[in-house]
Amino acid sequence: MRTARTDRTDPRQARKSALSVGLVLLSLGAFSYWRHHLLRAEILGSLGGFLLLLGLFAPRWAIPFHVAWMKFAAVLGYINSRIILSVMYYGVMTPIGVIMRLGGRDPLKRRHRASDSCWIPRAKTRQDRDQFERLF
Repeated sequence: MRTARTDRTDPRQARKSALSVGLVLLSLGAFSYWRHHLLRAEILGSLGGFLLLLGLFAPRWAIPFHVAWMKFAAVLGYINSRIILSVMYYGVMTPIGVIMRLGGRDPLKRRHRASDSCWIPRAKTRQDRDQFERLF
């Protein structure tokens, strides 16, 4: 995994991170306030407001937050990609394969070969030989 270094992080990137996370936290705080979860609203609102102020007025001070946020995002991306790929394989591809096997479908025609070759002859080609002279 690549990690960001504080001496190479651009303050513009830190500003974007602080502003975007601050806006999301403020939105979550407003939603919590609307749902009458006052303690959660105060915590999320104050963190969001702090990050917004940090991003607007002191983007250089937001660099440590940006580096920590990118490390967290890298770890989360690593874990999520494994989970999503596993769910897609075992939840989507495996049932499709089982259903196809139970239904007798063999799209590659690997079973019941009449010959030793896997070649499937075509009845008629769609191209003339002249079309192969200039492919582009």
